[in-house]
Amino acid sequence: ENECDVICIVRGGGDPESLVQFSQPELLEAIIHSNIPVIPGIGHTDDVLLCKKVAFYPARTPTDAANFINTQNNRKKKVEHSKFFNAQMKQGEENLSNLKEKYEEATAKVEELQQEIEQLNIKIAYLTQENQEKQAEPVKKSLLARIFRL
Repeated sequence: ENECDVICIVRGGGDPESLVQFSQPELLEAIIHSNIPVIPGIGHTDDVLLCKKVAFYPARTPTDAANFINTQNNRKKKVEHSKFFNAQMKQGEENLSNLKEKYEEATAKVEELQQEIEQLNIKIAYLTQENQEKQAEPVKKSLLARIFRL
């Protein structure tokens, strides 16, 4: 069990006597109790077999069974693809949301740093002005310089 997705019982047409084995009670019971879907594709379209009556899908012929399985497989792939695509979209949306959040944080940090730069520029201007004022003051000579007129 759980090693396959479906069990197919297929056989081409034949006389009614050779197809009787597909209506045996043991086979019918096994089909009914199977946890895995059973698809019999036996005989021709007009063959009436009990195994077709109790099966998951009563395929009319082996080709009909193959077509049914292909259709179901394609649907399953579409669903899986859709789930994958939706998961990728959700991940993309989460990534975009994270990027927006990081952008807003970075913008706030830039504004913070610009304010700090403005404050530092004000301090630099103040210190520069203070320095210029000190340089403009007359130099006071020391006592020795005044005595020896240096």
